[in-house]
Amino acid sequence: MELFLVVPATIIAVLFFKSKFLLIFVQNMFNEINSAMRNITLLCAFLSAFSLSAQTLTADFTAAEAAHVSYYQGFDSEEELADWSFQVTNEDATWHLAERPYVTGLPSFTAFNPESKYSLAIRYDDYNQQDETATSPVVHIEPGSRCEFYLCFSGGFLVFADLTLSVTDVATNEITQLFSAFRWAQEVGYDGPNWMPFDFDLSGYAGCDVRFSFHYKGSGGEDMLIDDFRVVQEDLLGDSRVSIHEGDAVHFEDLSVGNPTVWMWDFEGGDPSSSSEQNPVVVYPHAGTYKVSLTVADGQAEHAVTKEGFVEVTAVAPTAKIGLPEEAYLSPWTACFVPVGVPLQFRDLSEGYPTAWEWQLQGTDCPESNEQNPLVSYVSEGVYSLSLRVSNNAGIATDMLQYAVQAGGAQYIWNISPEENASLAPAYLSFFGYYGGSNWLGMQAFAEYFAKPLAKAKVSEVVVYFASVTTVTPDAQIKVALYNVGEDGMPGDELASATLRADELEYSDATFEETIFRFSNPVEIEEAFFVVVSGFPNNSTDEGTDDIAMFCSPVRPEGGKCTAYHLLEEWDENDQPTGKLEWMANVDSPLSFALCPLLDYGSRESGISEADLLSSSVYWDGSCLHVDGACDRVLLYNGIGTQVYATENPSSVLLLPSLPNGIYIVELWKGFVRQAEKVWIH
Repeated sequence: MELFLVVPATIIAVLFFKSKFLLIFVQNMFNEINSAMRNITLLCAFLSAFSLSAQTLTADFTAAEAAHVSYYQGFDSEEELADWSFQVTNEDATWHLAERPYVTGLPSFTAFNPESKYSLAIRYDDYNQQDETATSPVVHIEPGSRCEFYLCFSGGFLVFADLTLSVTDVATNEITQLFSAFRWAQEVGYDGPNWMPFDFDLSGYAGCDVRFSFHYKGSGGEDMLIDDFRVVQEDLLGDSRVSIHEGDAVHFEDLSVGNPTVWMWDFEGGDPSSSSEQNPVVVYPHAGTYKVSLTVADGQAEHAVTKEGFVEVTAVAPTAKIGLPEEAYLSPWTACFVPVGVPLQFRDLSEGYPTAWEWQLQGTDCPESNEQNPLVSYVSEGVYSLSLRVSNNAGIATDMLQYAVQAGGAQYIWNISPEENASLAPAYLSFFGYYGGSNWLGMQAFAEYFAKPLAKAKVSEVVVYFASVTTVTPDAQIKVALYNVGEDGMPGDELASATLRADELEYSDATFEETIFRFSNPVEIEEAFFVVVSGFPNNSTDEGTDDIAMFCSPVRPEGGKCTAYHLLEEWDENDQPTGKLEWMANVDSPLSFALCPLLDYGSRESGISEADLLSSSVYWDGSCLHVDGACDRVLLYNGIGTQVYATENPSSVLLLPSLPNGIYIVELWKGFVRQAEKVWIH
């Protein structure tokens, strides 16, 4: 094009001096050439636009989880292990290849990888020290990489011999621990044994050469088996595949060209099995290898692509979890409280898709059940344990709750779950005081709602747990009353009440102190009811300020369980009270108050009787548990009855493992005599 522009200009310069006619001729020719060039340019632009609009419609896709394996070790032969190095200190109990776990009933790794032959294994030694290390060759880490492996082990004795995984930067020789089996088992409450998948981000080592080391050190620990160790790199180019575990989600991404407007997906083995979204999210609940198809259309044409075996789903051993009857009352003393002779349904809340269930339901009319969600009744009063063992082709798991269900008798109830015990706190409203205590907001009383009991019962007293009892109005009357539910769903008629002076309320930094409000006569309960607390003073003097507050559950998510109500004083536009009061549910910040009516389903005074309690014999000093009196065993249970600590022939001061804050039951055995005490660890 430049040639056409330069040559005419030169001709014009020469002929200008020869003839104006020639000049006119040349000018006309130049104008025609420019016009032709403009037409050619427009034609090219049109053809280019037409080419873009007619670009071939081509379906393609990938997924955010798509990756390719950059390093793999299956531990399936001595030849494969030739590039690994091993530190051996105990020749009788060190690294070796094993076909299957040593625990009867556990599957070999072929349940996860049918091509697997062996696993890298180490057996514990009860009598001799082990200090064994298995180290990989140098592995180059690309951006977007992570390492994955399976580990089969139990959690019980890892405190004596732990398995760790570390990564060493070859250039700097800096060593970082990625994993400790002991710490992980403590954090998640893992018992095992099972095959467990692990996954660790390696983004901090992008571009580096590293070595990985499994280190087993100690004596009297647990058997360990390792398999399918690999380094994988994220790959979104559409050529890689997805490898996930049962129940994981895959985030699909459309890579189609040609401006499609319609997407039709088909997901073999997925949930959902089809979608019309451009970038759908699909869950794969069952092990297998599955194809994915995508058809795209733009109104004139369509194109389809199918990728065979795009999603590979490996089995996962189940995690057992007992679901207690939803209609049962919660309690700070036991996981749930139920009457005798009333049908109750226990629920399987296990994860990992179990296919078989074995329930042990002590004290019921069906002490053993293979149903997923058994319906049973307790046949006599008592405090009972229960367990659930679940299994599938990948493994087994057990959940056991010790002394978790009290049937019959009397027990304190509340609306706070065991998982929330660790987060009890007063609901502070900044300058305005407390929700559930002294406040400047015109809240005259607070109420806690309790659902209908499963059988006729009586309430004789209410325990309130106060988080603060500071007062400059010691003679203020704090009233606790029982109300039925009115037609409007709010507190209706008062059924019974009891009062204490403000200076009689109990609180201690060391223990979870009870303040007991006893009614003069027990009240029969057959329907839902309220417990109402009123009379909180809110005065200030030179000596201080009233600062009284009840403990509350943590605030639950929007729409969560709401059992707390308040009686609100109405104010006019001049911020003056009108004399009108209205009950309102605290739906803006759903929570529950830490107050407990004593509900009696039967003839016994308490499921854990006063004779069983050690009066002031157990207390927590902020760092240690103190136990008075000689005993043979001490056991500690959390709020749902799971044993979290045990020791034989204990000393009087026990340094416990790291435990979440909350209410625990301490069980002491002197010979065959069991005693129990509640302790607040915070």
